[in-house]
Amino acid sequence: MEPSTLRHYPQQPASPIVPLKTVGNITMHAKLEIMNPTGSFKHRGASHKMNLVHDDDPESLKNGVYAASAGNHAQGVAWTASRLGINSYIYVPEKAPERKIEAIIKFGGNVSLVAGGFDAALALAKQHCDTAKGIFIHPFDDPDVIDGQAGVGEEIAAEPTFYDRVFVPVGGGGLLAGTLKALARQSPETLVYGVQLEGADAFSQSYRACAPKELNSVNPISDGTAVMRAGIETVAIALNSHNFAGCLVVSNPELYTAMLAQDELIGYEAEAAGTLAYAGMQRALQEIIKPPHQTENWVGVVSGIHRDPRLFNQLALACS
Repeated sequence: MEPSTLRHYPQQPASPIVPLKTVGNITMHAKLEIMNPTGSFKHRGASHKMNLVHDDDPESLKNGVYAASAGNHAQGVAWTASRLGINSYIYVPEKAPERKIEAIIKFGGNVSLVAGGFDAALALAKQHCDTAKGIFIHPFDDPDVIDGQAGVGEEIAAEPTFYDRVFVPVGGGGLLAGTLKALARQSPETLVYGVQLEGADAFSQSYRACAPKELNSVNPISDGTAVMRAGIETVAIALNSHNFAGCLVVSNPELYTAMLAQDELIGYEAEAAGTLAYAGMQRALQEIIKPPHQTENWVGVVSGIHRDPRLFNQLALACS
């Protein structure tokens, strides 16, 4: 196992990994990123990027930082900006969960609601950032952000238990790309799966095509991963990774069933994106056949806690 060479920010205890259940010769676990200060993994990448800029050129932050987000990345940016004593300007889709918007404001972010989805918010945030000569913090397609998210994979590799397979929720692909980079260095025999929701699978389509693919519309149920375009950098990392096993695309009913089950197993109501990994593990149980004598440990990343009751009720009605 090779040590990390990254200047990781923030310095924090590893998020816990807990057992979920054993099915035959496979024991499933969950890495609870919901226990982090902002309730998700997203502060890792935002904090890493912003602290690197602060260390290398603090004057460049005088006009503030700008970000677009469905909520979790925005909280990470606002949380870090407050700690660094700088202003943060966050552009959020107008239909983002109220719980996430309230959290951004609580952490000190200046919120602007944008008509349309994440991609409209992203375009406006970049435009205003350029005008103000601020620093833009991309939620996933930035090497420094990706390296910050790599902390999740490094913590998995540092565990005394060897994890044969890791399951990661995917929107634009920042967490997946960081996990792949970390495990390539520290646990190259571990296989990594990305998990997406049907109708919100731009990353999976781009990976299969070996080229960027844009969705005409996006399934909003998993708001934290509902992007129309995956990252160029993130897809490239996956394409060049020897331990990436591919994407699993689950349906709305599979996600709903997984949310109910995971709630009981971990004792927390994670958001839809935070349950995709568990839904992927359930799918993989059906598709990956192992000899009875070969035991395996799997771990899925529970990426965020901020469940939107409106979207969950919509999903429940559609699946009942």
